[in-house]
Amino acid sequence: MWDEVIGQERAVKTLRAASGHPSHAYLLVGTRGSGALEAARAFACEVIGATDDRSVSLVSRGAHPDVVEFEPTTATYTLANEIRAPRSGETARRDPGLPRVLPEIHRAPVEGVRKVVMLRDADRMEPTVANALLKSIEEPPPRTIVMLLTDRPEGLLATIRSRCQRVDFAYAPPVYTPAMDTLRAVFADVVAQVDGRAATTVKLAEELEAALDGAASASERAATEELTVLDADIEARGYQPRTAASLRRRLAERQKQELRRAKTDALIEGIGAMESVYLEVLTGAPGAPTVNAARAADAVDACRAARQADEFNPNVGSLLLRLVSHLPAVA
Repeated sequence: MWDEVIGQERAVKTLRAASGHPSHAYLLVGTRGSGALEAARAFACEVIGATDDRSVSLVSRGAHPDVVEFEPTTATYTLANEIRAPRSGETARRDPGLPRVLPEIHRAPVEGVRKVVMLRDADRMEPTVANALLKSIEEPPPRTIVMLLTDRPEGLLATIRSRCQRVDFAYAPPVYTPAMDTLRAVFADVVAQVDGRAATTVKLAEELEAALDGAASASERAATEELTVLDADIEARGYQPRTAASLRRRLAERQKQELRRAKTDALIEGIGAMESVYLEVLTGAPGAPTVNAARAADAVDACRAARQADEFNPNVGSLLLRLVSHLPAVA
């Protein structure tokens, strides 16, 4: 798995050297695409002694029983959803069969003598949550290693940061796949098709939503294959029914979040491509569409507003319809 971490020799060297005698907690700092997540999983493999192909494959997919990954299901981690069981009067949206951070830190490993509990997007812990985890991060059971992953370490409480061994990953620019290039082209091409008519607006918004669904289809296919592989592994290993059910729920939840992230990333990239066209109008770039400068500036604002609105999980179809309705017609 270390081969998947490109251009991060210093971080890889640090983690590999630590894997034989790991500390109680680590803070991995790196942007998405830097390889921080892949390195965390590779490190987890070595910590729990996962050397065979089957175990490595499970860890790489976030499905190994002794490497438990968490990420917030809403804008932030909440006590009653990801951290501990809900108490009287608390609202819980999380499936009660899914693991929670605090119990998982103190639960024994299933297959080996060590386990890893990983919190992705750790900066999205509110102070109440961070303080609830502080003691377990500072002194987890000897068999448990806690890993926090973030691209915004300043968003974490200083007390949390000070309890972890920090490993920094160099910035890595995003890598565009052919599918993402196609998506960006679809969004950019919309600019020249806007004519101010309601029917055209609806048609273009539907085309953009279809393009987003297409960009996420690969994630959906991979999810189906992962579930099939996991079921075969559960049967072969003879897990207890409770463990098997937990593994299935964990994988299904992670896949749901991965699909949501894939669609969000695609939407942001598409809007960014559209915004770039209007910026070319404002800078007078050769070949830019003929659009009134003031209206082009309004379109840039509309693109930025749509990106910000996406953070609050709106209906994507409504967001796209509103965005296209604010775009100026080409002269």
